[in-house]
Amino acid sequence: MEKGKDVFIKKIICLEFSLLLERWYGERGPTSSISNIVKCDSYQKIIKMGDVVLPLILSQLKQEGNNPDHWFIALEAITGEDPIPENVYGNMPKMAEAWLSWAEKNDVR
Repeated sequence: MEKGKDVFIKKIICLEFSLLLERWYGERGPTSSISNIVKCDSYQKIIKMGDVVLPLILSQLKQEGNNPDHWFIALEAITGEDPIPENVYGNMPKMAEAWLSWAEKNDVR
């Protein structure tokens, strides 16, 4: 029964993340202000979900390829880590690479 319960919980987490992600896109609108993007209620709720959403955020980041979204503040808030070298700040694809590399090294899936 525990395995079935775990699968159910993972599905609920995925659903909640997906709903918050869509809501986040709508809340922020066409802004380039990072502070406005990360202050959105949905983004903050994603952060509050904690480490259970790390695999989902990292998967989303990977899917976004060379046009990654602003997941870096959420990742840092959830993990307490910042694997991005200073010399790549502002280079979104390189910042995403740094986080994906971190995830691999830390076996976050």
